[in-house]
Amino acid sequence: MRPPPAWCLGWLLGASICFGATAAADSAPPATAQAQPRWVSGEAGVVNDIKTGLQWTRQDNGSDIDWNAAKSYCSARRQGWRLPSIEELSSIYDIEPDAGAAGQGINGVACGHSLCRVANVFSLGDSWFWSSTQVGQDGGDGIELAWGLQLVNGARTQSVMEADFGRALCVRSH
Repeated sequence: MRPPPAWCLGWLLGASICFGATAAADSAPPATAQAQPRWVSGEAGVVNDIKTGLQWTRQDNGSDIDWNAAKSYCSARRQGWRLPSIEELSSIYDIEPDAGAAGQGINGVACGHSLCRVANVFSLGDSWFWSSTQVGQDGGDGIELAWGLQLVNGARTQSVMEADFGRALCVRSH
């Protein structure tokens, strides 16, 4: 079957606007790209983030610890493992859970008594995580503070580094 005729209006410098069918009847429809998963399991206990190129530990450290202990926990894993910056940590929080990520369960993962908005590849024991990012000196306060992230709602919050209530999730470059 032949498509209906098309007609075009030509413009100066080769630009034109066309109306009606322009494709051949026997041409194939455009191929649709399949959504690629963002999170891919790697070696034991490691999750690869295809979007950022980072590797994450699948599980957190398992108990509440202070900032220095969180940094030590990650660096003790060796092979480039470290506590993530606040920007890196924020990248695993899913702002639009309904969009999903190729069926990877972004609607919430149990984390303690809450639901964290992260991919279901993670196994988390709580919802607030330390970052390596210090708040910094801001006059008379701040040097003893570090940023953390609440994975229930994506809130970046400051905490005293000596407080024993955050978890560590470790990251390294792939």
